[in-house]
Amino acid sequence: MKNYILFLRWWILLCAMCVGVYYCNQFGLVEYMWEKDVTKISVVILSLFGVATSISGVNSFKASKYLADIYKNEHAEKFSYNLENKYEDRLVALKSKLGLGWFLSGAFTSLGMLGTVIGVLLALESFVGVGSVDLEQSKALISQLVVGISTALVTTLIGLTCSLLLKLQCFNIDYCIAQNLPCNKV
Repeated sequence: MKNYILFLRWWILLCAMCVGVYYCNQFGLVEYMWEKDVTKISVVILSLFGVATSISGVNSFKASKYLADIYKNEHAEKFSYNLENKYEDRLVALKSKLGLGWFLSGAFTSLGMLGTVIGVLLALESFVGVGSVDLEQSKALISQLVVGISTALVTTLIGLTCSLLLKLQCFNIDYCIAQNLPCNKV
């Protein structure tokens, strides 16, 4: 079991994320975010995050399996140097696949900032061509302003949160592989 600690850490993080989503749903935050993000950029971010988390889980399991095979066969007399290199080469290949995760974590931040810019533009658009306003018009302007600012804040929150959680998953894999490979392989 010790050799599968990498996958176990990923699994614990996944369970913590699921609990977080459950409580966000219980408190109405999921519905609130759905209603407030008129651009639906947060849906794109969350969809990509789900795919990236799944890929990260598969990579965590593969790396754990390769490490377990290396440790299991390390003490066997028949464990050849070529077989050890095969597993180490697989770990290096897995490490190189982490580039997608690191890229997506940056893309989540960028998409969140894009949502922020669009939200601010929506907020400012409500003031275009406004001269003198009465009370009813000012209520409508404030309502449109709130929609734009809400979109900006929700997309930023989703983008930054998903970016942080994916970086944590990538770091988990990256660190574990780096700790278990010889220096010349990393």
